This record gives sequence, structure tokens and C-alpha cells, in this order.
Amino acid sequence: MSDSKKSLGESIEEVQVMRARLEKLEPGRAGEALRQSEELLRMAVNATQDAMISIGQDGLITVFNPAAERMFGRSRGEMLGQPLDCLMPEEYRESHAKHIRSFFATGKPDGAVGRTVELPGLRRDGGVFPMEISLSQGKVGDGQFVVAVARDISERKRTEQALQQSHDELESRVKERTAELSEAVASLRKKIVERERAERNSWEHQAELAHMARLSTVGEMASGIAHELNQPLCSILIYAQACLRMAATGKPDIKEMSTALEDTVTQAKRAGNIIRRVRHLVRKHEPQESVVDINGLIRAVVAFTEVELKELGITLRLRLTDRLSPVSADSIQIEQVILSLVRNSIEAMQNGETEKRVLTIRSALVADGKVEVGVDDTGPYIAPSVLEHVFDHFFTTRQQGVGLGLSISRSIIEAHGGHLAATSSSQGTTFQFVLPAIDAASQEIKPG
Repeated sequence: MSDSKKSLGESIEEVQVMRARLEKLEPGRAGEALRQSEELLRMAVNATQDAMISIGQDGLITVFNPAAERMFGRSRGEMLGQPLDCLMPEEYRESHAKHIRSFFATGKPDGAVGRTVELPGLRRDGGVFPMEISLSQGKVGDGQFVVAVARDISERKRTEQALQQSHDELESRVKERTAELSEAVASLRKKIVERERAERNSWEHQAELAHMARLSTVGEMASGIAHELNQPLCSILIYAQACLRMAATGKPDIKEMSTALEDTVTQAKRAGNIIRRVRHLVRKHEPQESVVDINGLIRAVVAFTEVELKELGITLRLRLTDRLSPVSADSIQIEQVILSLVRNSIEAMQNGETEKRVLTIRSALVADGKVEVGVDDTGPYIAPSVLEHVFDHFFTTRQQGVGLGLSISRSIIEAHGGHLAATSSSQGTTFQFVLPAIDAASQEIKPG
């Protein structure tokens, strides 16, 4: 409630108190004091910026101040003695009369919690506007009256409506944006799922090709593997027959038989190692990275191709850097790459002069913390027009080749974050790859 409302209510109360006191004074003095109090009340009513309207118990207007004249566009003269509901639209008049009767009876607006209500106001030109009315009840003699302090709240309503509209628009935009974001997130999730599926399919396809390449490599090495396996099997047969002959004499030499049996066990283990190496290479498995020692993988490949190198008269030179940093890799796949490069070099040199057949396998730690592996041969020069296609799928210069070994090798190295390249000169051809190294001090090395 504003200061003007408080002043008016206090003035009404003061007048009522003053009347009660004046009744005890002499008639002359009481009349003069009463006139003074009424004049003060009239001045307060006319000076306030809020519309002041007073009605008696009969519902007719007794006070209509200048602010009320401006608000309703009606003069004080035409409004005195008129019912208050003529300042409201017709459809509100009956309910307003009920509120006035209730207020006279209870001092509280009918159905309202406090003494302030909102009603529509009606101007002379027919314009309807929202107004807020604060009611105060008073008593003069035996009669009651009600003073209404009215305010035009059109601007406040417009502001509230604008704020509500802005809120609704913002809420609508938020809903739209939320829907768009939800749709975008759903689309992104779908793309991620599709990409993961495509990557998984690609990886599975790559693994199938790698497995196929390993089978092809073992197939090409079948003769060498059979020859290598034949040696321990023949030794086992010879030692077993010797033991049988000694046993048949009835008085075998236990020491000699023990030596023969120990040799049998040694050759059996050798044959088992050969079989395990073949199974290790050809078995189908899900790619699985671990911390591996590159030098260990190189030595495993050398053991696998040792017989073939001897048969072809190829001199092997190993130049491996000691304490080489380990790498995180799938050991079978990297071993497959090294074997493919070694086999490629062996085949390139098998038709050359025997004394010039040299295979060099080297490892080193190079810049940027990477491990490099190189396979150098003394085979024929490869022309640039051919060299640029050696890593293409199904490209081969051999009559019985399938053209998968080098292409799969490059894919494997790139999948491990490395790079595989080839160079050639009159001295021979070099294939080399690099892989990112890891901190050896914090990892457990698992040789391939």
C-alpha cells in the first residue's frame, strides 16, 4: 500500500477519533474543529495521485477526487450520488454489488484474502482497463462508508503480458532447441554406432585377410617346414630303433640307452617347437595388443626361416640394438609383418648369385621415440614404376603370388600407428617400418 493510501486511512481514523473527542467539547468549539478536520481530509483526498472514491452504505458515491476524474474521464459533479458499479463493465456490476455488501458486513472483500482486489474499470469513452482497488471501511456517526483507492494497472499488465509472452517464446524456443539437440544427439549416436560397426567390420575383414596371408606364407614355406620337421623325426626314429636293438640283446647298456633316450627327448622337443611356431603363426585370433620385444619377434622369425636360408645359401646378418625400447602391439601381427618382409627378400634373392645373397635384419631406436626395423636384401633392383605399387592389394610380380603379403603388412603397421616403406637401388632393396615405442621402465615385456 502506498504512502497516499496510508495517509488516507490514517486521516479517516483520525477524523473518527476526533469526532468522538469533539462530542465531549462545547458545541461551538466542536463545530469549528470538525470543519477543520473535514477540510484537512478533503485536501488529503484531492492531493493524492491515486484515485479516491468513497461510497456510503447505500452504494452511492460520496467522494470522487481529481485523480479519479482523470482515471475514468468523468467529472466529480456527474459521479456524486451515482452507484459505484457504473464505473465497471455491465457484466461485473452484479457481482461487485455482492462484494460491497459483504465488505460492509465483514470488512473483507467477498472471496478475497485481503483488502485488495482487481477489477476492470470503465472509462467514459467505453474503454475498459484493469485496475487494482484497495478498500478501507469507516464509520461516521451511525453510518458506515467505504473508501476505495484505485490504480490503473494497464502498464503493469502489459509488462506482465510481455514478460509472459517472452517467457512462453523462450520456453518454446528451448523446447524446439532441446528437440533439435535431442535429434542431433540421436543422429550422432546412430552415426557413431554405424562408424563403430564399419570399423569393426573393416577390422574383422583386415584380420581375415591377415590370416589368409599367414596361411599363404605357411603354404609357401611348407617344403622348408617339412624338411625342418623331418630332421628331428628321423633322429627320434634312429634313437628309438637303437634302444630297441639294445633291449633285444637282453643285456642292454643302460648308460648308452639313457643317452639315446635323452637325445630322443631333445629331438621331440625340437619337433614340438617347430609345430608350435607354425600353430602360433596360422591360428586365427582376435587382435590383442601387449607389450612386446621387437628383437624377440625378429629372432622367432629367424628360427622359422633358418632351414630355408641355409638351403638357398643366404648369409644372415643380425644387427639388433641391445635394450631396445618395447612397443605396444599385437605380437602375432607384427611377427607376420617381419616374416612377410623376410620371405619377400628370400624370394627376391633365390635366383641371384649365391655368394652375393645376403639378408640383413636390423633394429634401432630412432628419433621421436620410435623403434625401426629394417630388412635389407641384395636382390635385383626394383623400378620406381613397380615399387610404387608393391603395397597395393593383389599386386605381385611372382607367378604364384597372391599379392597380399606386403599390402596386409602396411595395413597392420599403420593400424599400430606406424609407417612401412620400401626403397631400391642397384645394391638391393630395403623394407623398413617404424612403430611408436613405450616406456620400458613402466611395462612388463612380453616377447612374441
